[in-house]
Amino acid sequence: MMSPRYLSLLCLLEVLTGVASSDREVCSAGNASAASLVQHKLKLSPFSEPCHGLRGSCKSGIVEGAPTGLCSWNEGLQRCQAKLAWFHPMKCGSTFGATLAHFANSSLPKGAHMPSCNHLDASEEDACPGGNQGPYEFFLHKYPEATWFHQVFWTKSGDPDPGNHRRIDDSDWSRFEGSFVGMFRQPESRMVSAFNHMANGEGDILRFAKYTRGTVTKMLSGYHGPQCSFEYTPLYLKSDECSTVNCYKCVVSAETELPAALRRLQTGFAFVGITEYFSLSICLFHAMFGGQCLPAEFANMRKGVEKIDPAVLMEELKGNEDVYDGAVYDEATRIFWSNIQKYNVSTERCAQLCPDVDTFKR
Repeated sequence: MMSPRYLSLLCLLEVLTGVASSDREVCSAGNASAASLVQHKLKLSPFSEPCHGLRGSCKSGIVEGAPTGLCSWNEGLQRCQAKLAWFHPMKCGSTFGATLAHFANSSLPKGAHMPSCNHLDASEEDACPGGNQGPYEFFLHKYPEATWFHQVFWTKSGDPDPGNHRRIDDSDWSRFEGSFVGMFRQPESRMVSAFNHMANGEGDILRFAKYTRGTVTKMLSGYHGPQCSFEYTPLYLKSDECSTVNCYKCVVSAETELPAALRRLQTGFAFVGITEYFSLSICLFHAMFGGQCLPAEFANMRKGVEKIDPAVLMEELKGNEDVYDGAVYDEATRIFWSNIQKYNVSTERCAQLCPDVDTFKR
């Protein structure tokens, strides 16, 4: 009987060469665990990712002064690997997940992106075998996080999707300060998109705003998560009852949370992008952190649902702006444009960094 070590070596040879073992049963389903282990180690090989180096030299950033926190030495795995905490407010761009996935593991197929269930195209990469769109489908069904991105992303117990919408609690901040990345969107534009998508455009957007104002601020500070948008239709659309803790956290002002939110944005984020300048944001990410810039990163996998004309809804929100999320957005745009200048990002530079991307071609 073959020893497990010998079995693993045979499986490794088969994976590396693409030539089946002389004994067809060696890496068969019966020995799937050994083959899976080999595949797992290959997929997370240090040579498959932008994060390289030994313990003392493991850091991100390809130019002097770039944030170092997107690569970290994993003591348990004894390797330098990506360390990513994706802060993802609703309606700010799930497509960004493709950039993070390819940065974390560049052995992914070049066309891998957050799938739209073939709304984008008829390719296998855009299909949804698990029945879900976006990051959940990508990280749980197509390229399972535990296999392709082991101990890379910020996830939570019972919430294994790296692209889920979640608040940053104190323990998350302690673990990932300096490794957060995120896209930020003009608050009223984001609110209109959320109203059309999550509330199906039902009811009064001013009422929706009452329950969701300050969402990004509260998520950043750790005070409350994204529940207000998701719970609006079943709980708040037709009822003024607000006796629960969750409801109180939705309607209470975000004023006291704003200082902590701004402080975290300023000190804990390695990368800040702007949804309205999505293509430029992706180019900036590559200018700062390297990695191959791929067309798949620019595929808009989830175009906004427009049950009601966004222009009409934006007009209704005039005079009822979200001043707290507005302050966060203003600071995000300041950081973004500062980095655009700092890292010398322009259309010409992006055409060099992303030569296969039509957006930057003249």
